[in-house]
Amino acid sequence: MHRTSWFAAPFLVLAWSTSALPGCGTTLASLSSPVGYAPAPSTPWAPPTGYAVPQPLPSAPPRLPPGLSLDKLEGGAEVSLADAVAIALANNPATRDAWLQAQVAAANVAGAKVGYLPNLSGDVKGLVQHQAALGGKFNFTQKVIDPGLTLSYLLFDFGGRAARVTQTERTLAAADFTQNQTVQDVILAAEQAYLSYVAEEALVSAEEDAVKSALASVDAAKAREKAGLGTEADVLQAQTALANAKLDYETVAGQLGIVKGSLATAMGLAANVEIQVKVQPPAEPRELKVQVKTLIDQALANRADLASAREKALAARAQIDSLKASMKPSLSLAGTVDQVVFLGPPSVTTATNYSVSLDVSVPISGAIATLAAIAGAKAQAEDLAVQSTLDDEKAVQEVWTSYYNLKTAARRTQAAKDLVASATAASDVALGRYKQGLGTILDVLSAQSALASAKGTLIQAQAQWSLALAQLAHDVGALSPRNLSQPLAPAGRETK
Repeated sequence: MHRTSWFAAPFLVLAWSTSALPGCGTTLASLSSPVGYAPAPSTPWAPPTGYAVPQPLPSAPPRLPPGLSLDKLEGGAEVSLADAVAIALANNPATRDAWLQAQVAAANVAGAKVGYLPNLSGDVKGLVQHQAALGGKFNFTQKVIDPGLTLSYLLFDFGGRAARVTQTERTLAAADFTQNQTVQDVILAAEQAYLSYVAEEALVSAEEDAVKSALASVDAAKAREKAGLGTEADVLQAQTALANAKLDYETVAGQLGIVKGSLATAMGLAANVEIQVKVQPPAEPRELKVQVKTLIDQALANRADLASAREKALAARAQIDSLKASMKPSLSLAGTVDQVVFLGPPSVTTATNYSVSLDVSVPISGAIATLAAIAGAKAQAEDLAVQSTLDDEKAVQEVWTSYYNLKTAARRTQAAKDLVASATAASDVALGRYKQGLGTILDVLSAQSALASAKGTLIQAQAQWSLALAQLAHDVGALSPRNLSQPLAPAGRETK
């Protein structure tokens, strides 16, 4: 008992002395972070004095197609639909994120294939040993240097390495398909933002026409009043209609600025970058000269998001094979070689040792944990397979919906054109009759309101057709409407 206490005493003294050193009197308060937290749930947290609040990370300048620069964009260079898509693909961070994820997956494949390579390691040991014998009558010191190499090579493991490589390759393919889908999503977002801006600008132009028509009505009402054929009430009603037209114009004009900011954001630029959009006349609506079943088959075969989901399900199956292989024996080749150098005295001598062996490793412990992991992997693989099936069904529904949205938009556009033509004629007749003293101001205002509504309907129908075409191309898995399996046919031709 006395001998044990004497042996423990130095350690007790060391523990006491370190606790007495400055900074070693540890308490919970001394371990707390100076950043702290809010004193109460209802009180905002305030950074402590001297705390550096993180600032936005530095961003690279926008990448623009040849011939375009940020100065040119802000200087009035017009951006076409193709320009908007190209700028979005070059600048949108979503595409870069998906690309980097694919690089991570590729590195994991390389890591899995390392299992097919031999493992070679080297080490050097140094030893200085002093020993005494026979009560200190004999003392000697031995100095040794022992460099060595160790080689191990897995020869057979019941397909475990192959399964791990397959899993990582399937995961890489899923990441690649995800990047492809991200590209298609970015293209669709840029197209939608561009087409929405074009439609909004057309609405602004239509509201300008409505203001001009309302001004003409006010002038006509004043002229009739001056000629003694009208009343002050007619003038007031016309002025009220003019005020409403101006209000609608300001509303649409303000929305145009918001949509322009959305377009800049979709292109990967700051919302406050001033861009000029090259507006082209709306495309003539045309119906697809292709059966919807063909488009559905094309979507199931070509959509990148569906392929990514299937690759993930296959990767999960490979994980099951890898776990099963880990429960089986493995055969390895092992070898070691080292050279022991004795550094005297009286002289330097060496000795070489080596060994070669075939090792069979049989896992014994951990079987229950591995079986549980296999059960979980099977459930995950089945769940991913079900999710893939659900994605396929969703894709079919999306193509079906987009297909009939496109057909409906084409027919609505034609009907809206007829509506605008009749509303224009009615407005002209109503204003002419009013100027001749045959109609009332209410007839004029009603006709002008109907014309403004008809123009808005036509603009929306044309925009909906263009948006529906872009959406259908996206849902089918095509990069653009030009990549749809068959060309477009003139609107009005029925396609079953």
